[in-house]
Amino acid sequence: MKVESCTTEEFPRPAPRPRNSAMEHAAIRANGFEDLRPWREGLKAFLKELGESQ
Repeated sequence: MKVESCTTEEFPRPAPRPRNSAMEHAAIRANGFEDLRPWREGLKAFLKELGESQ
């Protein structure tokens, strides 16, 4: 599988999106849950797991 980058403008979406829409985690913490790890860390872990399962 090949992944190609594109800009927000090039990606079709049903509604306009802000340029920087980082998720706020305050509701997660306020409800006693552990904060989310950085997305790059999660992606690395996913790719490692995916490679080990093949």
